[in-house]
Amino acid sequence: MRVGPRRLPLIALGALGASIALILAGTYVYRAGASIFGFGQSPAERVSLKPSDLPSGMTQCTSSAGPAGKGGTADAYGAADEWTTVYAETPQACNLPPSGRHVFTWVLGYQSERAAVAGFNSLVGSSDCSHGCVEWGLGPNSTLACGDPQGTNQSGTVSCLGTWQRNAFVLTFAGAMGFDAVKHAVLNMDARAQQNSSTKS
Repeated sequence: MRVGPRRLPLIALGALGASIALILAGTYVYRAGASIFGFGQSPAERVSLKPSDLPSGMTQCTSSAGPAGKGGTADAYGAADEWTTVYAETPQACNLPPSGRHVFTWVLGYQSERAAVAGFNSLVGSSDCSHGCVEWGLGPNSTLACGDPQGTNQSGTVSCLGTWQRNAFVLTFAGAMGFDAVKHAVLNMDARAQQNSSTKS
């Protein structure tokens, strides 16, 4: 399948866009999670993007864990656990709008795979297998689109947006960097989601 421009999938863009904006602006409110109190990482945090998944020189901007109680971003989709990560080329690039290479990931953890499928359907609405389900092996519950304003040069910067379900997790990736770097990051997250099959620590 081609890498060139195509319509980005609808991924509850209102809620997702608001979450990205708050996190990049550094105003996202931390909610109580196991990792905050030093009892180890939550499953969603273990699955989320790591510095080793990215090209050198990327700076971590903000992370958040939760939810604790009702009303959190993840709560609307029935998740028991969530973790976000934001990386950019420099600390200054963490401000809105992001500049240069940047990436946002959002991991929702559920109590079961069945609940995660329901969460994926609630968040995304329908699957659009642009890359993930066939080329990258992300499975049928996936939607991932990469657009390259310069054409189809895979060595240049591409903007990618997608969400997929793996075991008890729903993962969202949004960012701009090299195509191979995006694929490396997405597949590393997916591999960790396969290893962590439940939100129970």
